[in-house]
Amino acid sequence: MSGNLVLGVDASASSLYLAIKGEGISLSRSFISIRNTDTMLLDEIKSIISYAGATLNDISYFALSEGPGSFTSLRIASSTLKGLSFAKDIKIKSVPTLDVLYHSFEGHVRGVVVPLIDARMHRFYTAMFKNGEKILEDSDLKIEDILSKTDEKITFVYHPLEEKNILSLIDKELLRGIKHRVKFAHPSLITNPALTLIDLSYSYGFDKPEKGPKYVREHSGVIK
Repeated sequence: MSGNLVLGVDASASSLYLAIKGEGISLSRSFISIRNTDTMLLDEIKSIISYAGATLNDISYFALSEGPGSFTSLRIASSTLKGLSFAKDIKIKSVPTLDVLYHSFEGHVRGVVVPLIDARMHRFYTAMFKNGEKILEDSDLKIEDILSKTDEKITFVYHPLEEKNILSLIDKELLRGIKHRVKFAHPSLITNPALTLIDLSYSYGFDKPEKGPKYVREHSGVIK
């Protein structure tokens, strides 16, 4: 088995997603809360590798969801994998989070699809895809600004455990007014993002050692 597995980590939201995949093995796990990311992440990485009957020596590379997303969790995930990378000489491939979310939605092939990640302050990290093409680059927008970007119907997609949180962030009056032109992807149609991350990572190159998370905002108090 040595060297034929890929480990995927997505810690860009308030939930955590892990997966391991390769040669007859495809496992994934998700966790609704990652408040203790620094201790939890390493333990869960060890756990899923062990459950696959493997060791770190069997990991060919790490696939990391690079952001945008939660500043603290992105930094912890990056630092954790970099530590393991240095200790075990395992390379890392980073993939943009919003691209991962789009491709995690099984119905993404037609129409306008907009991934959402809570950016605090009533804003969302978002992008826009139409029929397989990215038509709006990673942005930090209010929901009203997202709606102004297109007159077409929109499907919003998010991390599978984040539906309740995302809906709670959108004004209910606004939701009533736009229900004719938007729908929200059902969590059952959203693949574990860590599995999608691994699938997308095959076409990406390895990170340079100095590469860090991708931010749209420099920090939570500044909007670019």
